[in-house]
Amino acid sequence: MDDSGQQHCVPSPCGPSSCLNGGLCQALSPDGYRCRCQEGFRGQHCELEQVKGHRLAALSPSSILAISMCLLVFFGKRKEDCLHVKKIK
Repeated sequence: MDDSGQQHCVPSPCGPSSCLNGGLCQALSPDGYRCRCQEGFRGQHCELEQVKGHRLAALSPSSILAISMCLLVFFGKRKEDCLHVKKIK
């Protein structure tokens, strides 16, 4: 109701597509809102899917050494691969 005693409608800021993926729109002011996202979604408009994954465990020093050795053996130059073998003094 305004000062003249007449009622007027204040439209909600929540439109039909304000919140995505089943999120619920909550009006905060005539021109502001926030979305309450369903489980598994986040973001201002619930537009981002939360990915639940396993955290990778940190590699131990011995694991790093073992992987490095395997890579060196696999990618390392072998004597048979060389055209000339030169001794270094």
